[in-house]
Amino acid sequence: MERKELTEKVKECIKSSLSDVKNVGELTDDTPLIAEDGKSGLFDNSLCVLEVTSGLVTEFEVDPSIFKKESFKTVSTLVDTIEEALKNK
Repeated sequence: MERKELTEKVKECIKSSLSDVKNVGELTDDTPLIAEDGKSGLFDNSLCVLEVTSGLVTEFEVDPSIFKKESFKTVSTLVDTIEEALKNK
């Protein structure tokens, strides 16, 4: 799967997972997911992380253990994590 297609699927999964919790606007590759260094993130609690992780595991058939805190810095780091896991399948 090309990175661009993977990125779009990840963005769709984030939006779909959070649609009941919050209104997700435009996502870019640099959209921060977890608040860090005084900057707000898209995920405002651990439930959001769990919802998105569950959606990604289902969509890409990856093991949940691939996701670390660093995976959720931005959309791009999340894509990096999934891309690496898919290469190693």
